[in-house]
Amino acid sequence: MKTRTNSDTYTTSYSYPMDEPRRKCLMLLYQPIIGSSAVNLYMTLLEDSSLNEVVSLHSRLIKLSQLTMEQLQEAMKKLQAVGLLKVFHKDNHYLYELLLPMTPNQLYHHQVLNTLLFKVLGKEEYLKTKNHFLVKLIDKNVYQEEKISFNDVFDIQLLNNQNVIQVKEPIFDITKSKLQATYSRDIFFEGMEVYQITSNQLTEGQIELIDQLGMLYQIPMIDMQAFVKENFIQGVFHEQAFHKTCQDYYQTKVPETLKEVYHHQSVVHTSTGGSGEEQKHIYYLETTSPYELLKAKQGGKEPVKRELQLIESLLIGLGLEQGVINVLIEFTLSQCDGALAQKFMEYHGAKWQRKNIKTVQEAMMEAKKELLSITKEPSWKTQKEENIQENIDTDSLEELLSKYN
Repeated sequence: MKTRTNSDTYTTSYSYPMDEPRRKCLMLLYQPIIGSSAVNLYMTLLEDSSLNEVVSLHSRLIKLSQLTMEQLQEAMKKLQAVGLLKVFHKDNHYLYELLLPMTPNQLYHHQVLNTLLFKVLGKEEYLKTKNHFLVKLIDKNVYQEEKISFNDVFDIQLLNNQNVIQVKEPIFDITKSKLQATYSRDIFFEGMEVYQITSNQLTEGQIELIDQLGMLYQIPMIDMQAFVKENFIQGVFHEQAFHKTCQDYYQTKVPETLKEVYHHQSVVHTSTGGSGEEQKHIYYLETTSPYELLKAKQGGKEPVKRELQLIESLLIGLGLEQGVINVLIEFTLSQCDGALAQKFMEYHGAKWQRKNIKTVQEAMMEAKKELLSITKEPSWKTQKEENIQENIDTDSLEELLSKYN
């Protein structure tokens, strides 16, 4: 990405004005994914744009958006990544082409964006947001439709030798936003020639599905080509079977990633203070990986993949230190009847991340405070969380508190 300066010029273009449903989609569906700065930049470019080419300096854009140049470029990268912006440049002049957001229906059926939205919002907020776009279905089978054709109302008579009127000037039209594919379609289908499969034998929707699943599951091109061939039977591409093949590939590859993440422990933040048994336990949590801790808690049995994926989300998604996660594991097991309850861990993990908890000792102190303050049903709890205790187990509470004293 070319670095911009305040003196670089730009013009903005768009193919179709923003309507209210897409504006709502931008705010409620795109914003959780790309952030408010990127959305505000998009709206600033849209409001400041003109159907005629008006040249402006980037210093104007910085003043309007109240972003630094570095923040501006980062926001543009996000808009480009989700298909809302195309950028062209010639020397020190830039052309920013704004593309309309997908409709809610298109986004909820997009394999990548829908998955990312669910991951960012979580199940409860995801469903709540989806309710904003639900349409009440009316059973039209109980009605009889009145059909009127165009010719029943209008009488169109063309004069002899009169040509059909054609519009030569460009007019408003919708340019659909689209994510950049993981690999080039031209190169992809060149490789498919060995299987005697061409792009013409697949619909645009099927080709987009290949792009989306390749992006979602990080499938190399050569493997994806084999998967398409495997599910292209007697001239028909079987989408559901293809989807299952991609999922199976991911499930096979995940343990390799998990092994790299969980079997190694790097001590970045070391706690200080304490003595005796407490200090030994702190040292144990600092020098033991979450994988090893879970395995020890289960009597030497391998942790299940669901638990490891939960730990992965805390490691990568929240950026918690492994020692802090170990405290969270012990805290969760003590309060959730020996179950590694996902909602409990995500709630407290996000809370600790916001409090910038970095060491085992800090995490233990925070857990102690929360144990002492629990007097009612916590906000993370739902009716469906069956593994979480309805009341505090005082025995386990005292045992855990004594460990942290």
